Amino acid sequence: MAHGLLVAGLCLGMQALAAEFPAGQVTLLPLPAGALQGSGVGLNDWGLVAGTSGAGGASPVHATLWQHGVSIVLPGLSNQGYATANGANERGWVVGVSVAANGDPHATLWRRSSIGYHAQDLGTQGTGRYSTAVAVNANGLVAGYSTFVVTNTLDARATLWPAGGQAVDLGTLGGSFSSAYGLNRAGQVVGASATADNSAIHAVLWQDGSMRDLGPGYANQINDSGHIAGMDDASRAVRWLPDGTRVWLGTLGGSFSSGAAINNAGQIAGWASIPSDTLFHAVYWQDDVAVDLNDFLDDEARAEGWYLSYANGINAAGLVTGAAFRAGTPEIRPFVVRLPRAARQ
Repeated sequence: MAHGLLVAGLCLGMQALAAEFPAGQVTLLPLPAGALQGSGVGLNDWGLVAGTSGAGGASPVHATLWQHGVSIVLPGLSNQGYATANGANERGWVVGVSVAANGDPHATLWRRSSIGYHAQDLGTQGTGRYSTAVAVNANGLVAGYSTFVVTNTLDARATLWPAGGQAVDLGTLGGSFSSAYGLNRAGQVVGASATADNSAIHAVLWQDGSMRDLGPGYANQINDSGHIAGMDDASRAVRWLPDGTRVWLGTLGGSFSSGAAINNAGQIAGWASIPSDTLFHAVYWQDDVAVDLNDFLDDEARAEGWYLSYANGINAAGLVTGAAFRAGTPEIRPFVVRLPRAARQ
């Protein structure tokens, strides 16, 4: 019964999103007071966008949410002025990183109560000092990484935080680095790991206590059908099929691209360089063909110098979020665009 109510609720939520965000129309989200820059990093199926905002330069960066045209700055673990929100699940739980009272950045879980959002320190692995939460699934399982030296990512370990549990080390392919970047409803986790001699970084799938080497590259997100979005070791966007087969995705004519997120319809959001490789454009891939999200910008936004540079998240309704830049200025805004509907995989 509970699952049926959730499905019914999601259907109604998607209808509301369709009304709020017409297909093919870009919406630049508002920034909190005093902010000049912001970015959408992830979003849930209800359209809650998680990301960052700040004044730019050396100013503090704040974990920020957007929903129904309103921005919400989340409280940090301390008043030390640095936090980012990386993802949200259907319960409205938000994960990211915030500076703890001791000055170290720690993986953070935000949950909403009757008086607003509360920040919970998820801690680190063992004696590790630093950690980051990247993704959270519908069951409250959190994925990310813990690191022992904040300036040296080769000391990081892919980490899983069960709901209400202690940090779990997911292991490596024998090297000194691993990181988890995404997970699905079933708890399959994807990311990257250094090989035994630290000579290469390979995409990895963790499942049921085992690791699967997907070959050189980074696995960024996995959908509920087991399809994975990421990039290879030459910074080219790829999709892995559930059997591990790698499919290279189309580009915008440039040399570089990355698949950042994938939904259950198989639509992939990410970025790709233009033919001159001088700029990155936000893109989505439908049936492995790249489409420039800037094609959806209206004339007014174009005249003002806006362009969509990175797409970082996509949900079940085909809603994409990321970062829009304004040429010749320091302005950066989070954006949302709803894609044409795709057939479910």
